[in-house]
Amino acid sequence: MELMSRNKNGNGGIVVNISSIAGLEPLPFCVTYSATKFGIVGFTRSMGQQIIYNKTGVKVMAICPGATETAIYNNAGISILSFPWMSEYIEQLILAYKTQQPEVVGKAVVKIITEGNNGSVWVVSEDFGLSVTL
Repeated sequence: MELMSRNKNGNGGIVVNISSIAGLEPLPFCVTYSATKFGIVGFTRSMGQQIIYNKTGVKVMAICPGATETAIYNNAGISILSFPWMSEYIEQLILAYKTQQPEVVGKAVVKIITEGNNGSVWVVSEDFGLSVTL
């Protein structure tokens, strides 16, 4: 923000924060992960207020991808569980939802940069497309 802000001789700009659908709906088996993603959504919405944009010229938005095929996702296993006894529930969840490729998220970020409103929060899911949620 210091480098981009118009009131600091910057040119303004765009920030796209990466959250998760876990930042919109609580995940009881990954409470710490979910809490950090909720924090990103709150931070984005707070920084995306018009009074801040008017002064800085920096637009702030967030994307909340669904499950995405990444090394972190594929290797997380039970290490991310807040309660290891919930492993059977996460296995059911993994079977119920289709994962998406990182390219889907990348394309969504480009669309958000070109079309997104300041302070907006977007959900991206290969099954359901891209939508503004907040």
